[in-house]
Amino acid sequence: MKSHGNWVLWTSLVTLALCTSSALGRGPRTDASPEQGPTRLPLRQIPADVRESVRQILQHPTLFGHGPSESFGGDPELYRWLLDHPDRAMIAWRRLGAPCTEITNVGAGYFASNDGRGDEVRWRSVFENGTLRVWFAEGRVRPAPLLPSVPVRAVILMRHGKRPDGPDRTVLYHQADIYVQVDSKTAALVVKMLGPSLPRLAEEGLRQIEMFYSALVWYCDQHPERTQKLLTVGSKAGAEESEPPPATSPSTPDRRDRNGPTPPMR
Repeated sequence: MKSHGNWVLWTSLVTLALCTSSALGRGPRTDASPEQGPTRLPLRQIPADVRESVRQILQHPTLFGHGPSESFGGDPELYRWLLDHPDRAMIAWRRLGAPCTEITNVGAGYFASNDGRGDEVRWRSVFENGTLRVWFAEGRVRPAPLLPSVPVRAVILMRHGKRPDGPDRTVLYHQADIYVQVDSKTAALVVKMLGPSLPRLAEEGLRQIEMFYSALVWYCDQHPERTQKLLTVGSKAGAEESEPPPATSPSTPDRRDRNGPTPPMR
């Protein structure tokens, strides 16, 4: 399976979100209100310390990207658990041989990633209602190898759920959007550098973040005997005991499901 690799996808998606809006000649997305727009996000349920930041990003993004819809077999409880534990998903991918940038649980619901080349991002989940997950991220990223890092703020919305697929089968689905605030000079420069490849990069980048979760859920559904070994970590002396992954349950009578996620790269 292709690596879904570098979870500093918060970083790469800043560039990739730019692709969808600017390269196709679209202006910034300006929904009248996040509470009235297509996402219908209940801002009152967002934690007070980031509520205004989330509102500003959704209402006045510099950049916007819309990811593809993806369906896949797997355990919905494990899927939701992985959304809460991206650091454990990173460990699982490494154990499967995929190169992933380090993700660290820094406490208070925050995760952090630093690729050692100028990209450093912290994020947290700020909303979840069973069908919509919202992450808020902030940090500094390098839009291109020879450019300095710039401050960035982003909100990612992951719509997810399950639906019947035949009389004895249920599949999961999800789709991600990203809203980004970055200075307009950086946005214009990235468009100039990447040119006609931007729309393709945008779709592939958002698909990567979706597959970071979906392909792992699907793999565990196909190999339930490996799930605990992949996702369990040993506790260090003096550290809090890590939350164990849920026991997986079959998504179909026959686990050998061919309906895995679409590969991330064409």
